[in-house]
Amino acid sequence: MKKILLLLVLCLNISIVLGQEYKAWEKHDIEGIYIMAKSKDEAKNYNNVLREGADYYIPTEQEDQVLFIRVSKRITPKLYKLKDGEMYILFSFPPFLFDSDEGMMEIKGNKGIFYKKPAL
Repeated sequence: MKKILLLLVLCLNISIVLGQEYKAWEKHDIEGIYIMAKSKDEAKNYNNVLREGADYYIPTEQEDQVLFIRVSKRITPKLYKLKDGEMYILFSFPPFLFDSDEGMMEIKGNKGIFYKKPAL
């Protein structure tokens, strides 16, 4: 029964993405996508570097795509780390997100939109 339920949820998630029904979810504009620089010297090679304490965040180029993502933690009111990777997203306005919120991210030209999946 558990396997059938898991398969049903997976099929539902795929149909939501293909049907783009997620676009009705709560929407947050993404100003940029970043990774953490290994050092201050590496950060000097980039424009639009974000600095938070001793950490530097550099812009990263992503292909235009739609991704399912999970929020890991808030770094600043506008900068969040994503779970299962080293990617950070900078929102245009501070979103109201919790750790482990999830949803769909549409990326286009290193900017995008995050659609927060509604709580069940």
